[in-house]
Amino acid sequence: MLTLLLFGAAQVALSSVAEAGSFALAPVRGPKGAAPREVERAILDRFEARGDEAHLGDPRPGEHVLSVDIEKRGRVYVAQLSLSRPGEPTPVARRSATYHPRRGVSSTLAVLLDRLLDRTSAATEAGEEEAEASASPEETTREGEPPEVPPEEVEDVEVEAPGLRVAAEAESETSRWSVELGVGLGTQMLSRYTLSVAEGPTALAYGTSPLFLISPIVRVRLSGIPLWFLLQGDIAPVGFLLSTDPPLTPEVASGAFLGLGFRAGWVFELAGSFTLAPVLGLRVESLGVDPQTATVLADDGTPAVTAFDVVLSARALVPELGFEARYELTPDLQLALEARFRLIASYAETPAASGDAGSGVGVVIGGGAEWSLRSWLALELQLRYQYSAVSFSGVASRVAFADDPPLVDASADFEDLKLTLGPRFRF
Repeated sequence: MLTLLLFGAAQVALSSVAEAGSFALAPVRGPKGAAPREVERAILDRFEARGDEAHLGDPRPGEHVLSVDIEKRGRVYVAQLSLSRPGEPTPVARRSATYHPRRGVSSTLAVLLDRLLDRTSAATEAGEEEAEASASPEETTREGEPPEVPPEEVEDVEVEAPGLRVAAEAESETSRWSVELGVGLGTQMLSRYTLSVAEGPTALAYGTSPLFLISPIVRVRLSGIPLWFLLQGDIAPVGFLLSTDPPLTPEVASGAFLGLGFRAGWVFELAGSFTLAPVLGLRVESLGVDPQTATVLADDGTPAVTAFDVVLSARALVPELGFEARYELTPDLQLALEARFRLIASYAETPAASGDAGSGVGVVIGGGAEWSLRSWLALELQLRYQYSAVSFSGVASRVAFADDPPLVDASADFEDLKLTLGPRFRF
């Protein structure tokens, strides 16, 4: 009778694991690159969704203890969850699964935690049936404690060399890839343009004050493969104040700088928390501006309206090649640096042109930081400088100012500086 009473008390304590209960999460142990703080948040969020009380730190009386150990295996990490009863260091159940620190953390650990608690509950029920059939007073008298529920150690990891294809039972098919959606709001702090010829710069130049900039972004990552794809746009409305003689119509020519780029990168993990990704991309850029006209006197003295486009609309097709480097300063903060060479394959202007066969080269240099606020939310800061040089051949068809030399074999220089800050949502 004493044996059954003691064993029944142990089962009641352990059965509470599968129901609403109280848990203490020990600080996650593992390398910094495994994003242990993000793992802790994901587990605490899952406890809250289940209706369980959980906190990070030392256990209170009567609380179960959940320990998480992380090990790096190739390009992924393995998280092992171990559950212990109050006051007992030996785990009663263990579960493990692979994850990537920037993809699928929440979904993987949510399923893993559910299965750990479900397995503990199932082990409790099985142990109770076995104890009723085989538990003996001699065992209880010798140890002074009820029979233990044997630990269940389950390894859900498969690694296939050499392609490093990792399959975790705890991950659903939807976590084989992840999507990040974001939007950066900020300013195009600097925009400059100068048209030059062999004799030097001409008066066909402009510079803008800071412009409002919106930069939407979509990034897709593949699980188990260090490959990502990115689609990023830039929209910056602009107005050009035209001060010429004769006066132009409109006095302020409205337009917008537009850009849409696609890039792909292959990530290499280097020493520590440093990663480097070669990047290949293609970008389409344009400037759309209202046509400008001027009223001039014809030979017979009558006024006539004629096209007088000082600022031209333009579009360019630009392949890019470069790299993106990232360093994890803390589990919640990443620093980024990017540099790309730009090959301006084509450059066309309307309604006039600075010459024929516009093409050239350029460069993009940028940096930024990404703060992970939750497993599904981050805040990103980006700063990008871009310079381009385009060369033309032949005689320009656009108008020139009176003091300018002939526009023959001209070249154009562009530069801009963009600063954005905005949220990024992970799915």
